[in-house]
Amino acid sequence: MFRRSMVAAALAAVTLAAPAAAQQCQMLRFPAGYTVGHVKGQASGDEVACYLLDIPVQQNFSVVVVEGRGMITAAPGGWDATDQRMYVGWGEDRVRPFRLHVGPLMRAPMSPFTLEIRFEAPGNG
Repeated sequence: MFRRSMVAAALAAVTLAAPAAAQQCQMLRFPAGYTVGHVKGQASGDEVACYLLDIPVQQNFSVVVVEGRGMITAAPGGWDATDQRMYVGWGEDRVRPFRLHVGPLMRAPMSPFTLEIRFEAPGNG
C-alpha cells in the first residue's frame, strides 16, 4: 500500500501541464521509482513543444502520443514525425538530456496533447 502511494506521488510529480515553446525546451526530471507517467502540453503548426528528458544512465524508455489528434513526436538525430510508440535503448552515444519535440503533423492551430513516457526493462523493446 505504501509503495503504491509512493508510485502515485512519483507519477503526479512528472505529470505536468507544460506550455509549448518555440525556442525553449522544458526540462523533465524523473523521480526515483518512476515507471510511467503523462506529460500534457500544447503545440501548433507555428509552435512545437520541446522537452529535455533527463533519463538516468542505462535506462531504456519509450514515448508515445496518447491524446492529441494529428500530433507526432520527433527526436533530432533519432526519428522524425511519428505517432507510434518509440523505444529508446541505452547506448553510450545517446545524448543526455534527450531532446523531444511534439507538434502537429499538418499545419494546425494550438491544440492539446498528452504524451506517455515509460521506463522500459532492459532488452530490445
